[in-house]
Amino acid sequence: MKRSLLPLFILVLYCGSPAGADPVADSFKKEFNQLHSDGIFNGNLLVAKNGKVLLLSSQGIADYRDGRKLNEQTVFNLASVSKPFTATAILLLIQKGKLSMDSPLAGLLPQFRAMPGKWQDIQIKHLLSHTSGLPDYEELADDYFEESEQESPSKFINNDQIISMLVDLKPELSFDPGTDYEYSNTGYLLLASVVEKASGQSFEAFLKSNIFAPAGMQSTVLCTAERQIPNRAIGFGRSEDEPYLDDVEYLDGVYGDGNLCSNVTDLLKFDQAWRNGRVLNQEWSELAETPATLDDGTELEYG
Repeated sequence: MKRSLLPLFILVLYCGSPAGADPVADSFKKEFNQLHSDGIFNGNLLVAKNGKVLLLSSQGIADYRDGRKLNEQTVFNLASVSKPFTATAILLLIQKGKLSMDSPLAGLLPQFRAMPGKWQDIQIKHLLSHTSGLPDYEELADDYFEESEQESPSKFINNDQIISMLVDLKPELSFDPGTDYEYSNTGYLLLASVVEKASGQSFEAFLKSNIFAPAGMQSTVLCTAERQIPNRAIGFGRSEDEPYLDDVEYLDGVYGDGNLCSNVTDLLKFDQAWRNGRVLNQEWSELAETPATLDDGTELEYG
């Protein structure tokens, strides 16, 4: 998701020396205090070692309009940090035998069965690893949807509308699936729709029962634009030192590539659940952390 969000959240996880006054946590605190004083950083910082919180700090405001301050449990729009949750949901469905890495997109979402050429070669593994060649839906949407739809304060485009747009436009792929790498919001939006198709649940319901609940995450929700989320940080930017609202746009009804909301405490819980096998079993968690490869054997930097 394209997002220019302030405030920010930062979660730092590391393994280090035995407990006591921790120099790494102290260093982070000093650095971020200075960044806040300089007007650069406004957000929450959590530093943990071996699952133990060493530092949890809030600096700045959650909503410039009323001066509401950030607190340790403030919820932020995760933007593209939502993608690991989408990927985890897909891997859980593979682990349960409801999908495979080689499952074709067109076989899962029948809207794509009439798509031309190499569209028929797109598989789950390509969507997960950003190797599908799919064009960016946000760039297509700006030309496709009417200006009135983009500027309406009460209408937000959703996943089904993006899928209908792709079927209508039939855009060419940037490259044959599996032959190159290009970061893809479109791929992760489609993965969320695949989760719904394969599980028979809404995307959020599947995440809640299979990821959030096992991890003990109580503050993480799908935060598409029409929902009011308690204790959420409101996005804003600055122009010549004057703040302005930069919080939602017409594409904020979509999910999978973004639009989860969470806080640093819940993100730490997800990390610990992942490490301790409470979400995925060891085989699939290790696979998720293994670099993907292109068809020619080129190893990518990401799983």
